[in-house]
Amino acid sequence: MSKYIEEKENTRDKILDAASEIFAEKGYQSTTIRDICQRADVYQLSINYHFGNKENLFKQVLLKTYQDTHEIDLIEKIKDIPPEKQLEEIIRIRVNSVFSNEKEGLYFKIVAKEISNNYNFIIEIMNDPFLEYLKFIKGIIDRLSEHKLDNFGLNYCVYILMSHISVLSFHEKGRLVLFNTCNPDERQLEEFIQYIKKFICAGIEKIKTERSVNEVQNEKENNNCGSNSGCTGIYG
Repeated sequence: MSKYIEEKENTRDKILDAASEIFAEKGYQSTTIRDICQRADVYQLSINYHFGNKENLFKQVLLKTYQDTHEIDLIEKIKDIPPEKQLEEIIRIRVNSVFSNEKEGLYFKIVAKEISNNYNFIIEIMNDPFLEYLKFIKGIIDRLSEHKLDNFGLNYCVYILMSHISVLSFHEKGRLVLFNTCNPDERQLEEFIQYIKKFICAGIEKIKTERSVNEVQNEKENNNCGSNSGCTGIYG
């Protein structure tokens, strides 16, 4: 790599890092290009060259900070382990990201700032990586349920799992209720991770059992109807 190309990439990374921090602190609307230039120690021409405008920069910040959570990377790392362990690792990486004060937590801090004003904009930007990751989680839930859940049930489990954790990125009172502090330690977070896993697994097991009982009952009723000359069709 030439020195010129390396310098361009370094400048681009500096801008992304600075913009990520400021968007997390102030939000999109309150952040100015001048703020980012001062934090990154670059000229506005550099931002224009690499990103064009603030909106495109924000898009790249969202994608970059989401990559820093390592959720997408997790798919390859855990694809060959048992589904319950996969579920635990998915919970762990999101919990650790939501509560992180390092770069792994910037994505959720930015989303927390923008959830009210720019929700649709965020969903539009993040649609593709989200769909890939949610599809992966849905497959895990399907295997854990032994394929007993219908599509709505699978989607609901994924929704509960992800929203249950993500809401704590902006719900300070929720953190206080759960942990008696806004900054829980590693022991508290690990306990939280295990509770979520047990909650999700218990719900799946309950639904799976009910579906199995219903299937047995329906089979008995069908067998009884087939052997009973008194049974009639829906038209009598």
